[in-house]
Amino acid sequence: MSLLLSKLAAYRKDPRLVDFFLLEGKRCLEQAIQYGSSPDLLISESAASSETDFLQKYSHLNLTVLPDKLFSGKVSAVENSQGLAGVLPQFSYQLESLLACEKLFILDNLRDPGNLGAIFRIAESFSIGGLILSSGSVNAYNPKVIRASLGSIAALPFVYAGETRECIKLMKITHSVIAADPEAEAAIWDCDLTGRIALLIGNEARGLSKELLELCDRSTRVPMTGKMESLNAAHTCAIIGYELLRQKMACLKN
Repeated sequence: MSLLLSKLAAYRKDPRLVDFFLLEGKRCLEQAIQYGSSPDLLISESAASSETDFLQKYSHLNLTVLPDKLFSGKVSAVENSQGLAGVLPQFSYQLESLLACEKLFILDNLRDPGNLGAIFRIAESFSIGGLILSSGSVNAYNPKVIRASLGSIAALPFVYAGETRECIKLMKITHSVIAADPEAEAAIWDCDLTGRIALLIGNEARGLSKELLELCDRSTRVPMTGKMESLNAAHTCAIIGYELLRQKMACLKN
């Protein structure tokens, strides 16, 4: 028990110090299990009394029951915790395996953990094959990323691939790299997004540099009629992710 608690303390300090991550909350756990994961369950004594159906349903998983005070103080990172968490080993993916995916998101120095977590959910929802993140992006095992992903981090391959410029050069061998740029001439519905596409999304504050835009095969924008200059990264991924799927489905019908 003491070893587990010391590892959890290290994880809360910096996820890079350990080889596992923590899923917290019933919905997040059930989603990850649905994707085929088998987390080691941690549950507070109070939750163990009230979540009997949950425990019976997943009785095949390893289970550790903790006193409420210990769970809230050493395991949970949120207020009003449900008393349910799960431990999974951190994933190990290779960039080469992602190159086989038809659709990918490339994220340039994405810093906001909530945005990245939402992008995991969005990418999974629209059948994006995986995420490629620059080395300057937020750690995917940041607890805020995990919570915002709602367990979808367990479904979607992702890699950190160094500098974005080098990643673009590599991706152009197998994919058409398209930048999301609010200044682009072509709206998403006027842009051919069929085939092997890697969508490049910029940093929340600075967007994409001129150098990166010039490296891409094309650029496209989300049409907007209001006065806002741009959408955040997750919103952009959601809208273009939908358009990627829409165009793919239209091709399948024809």
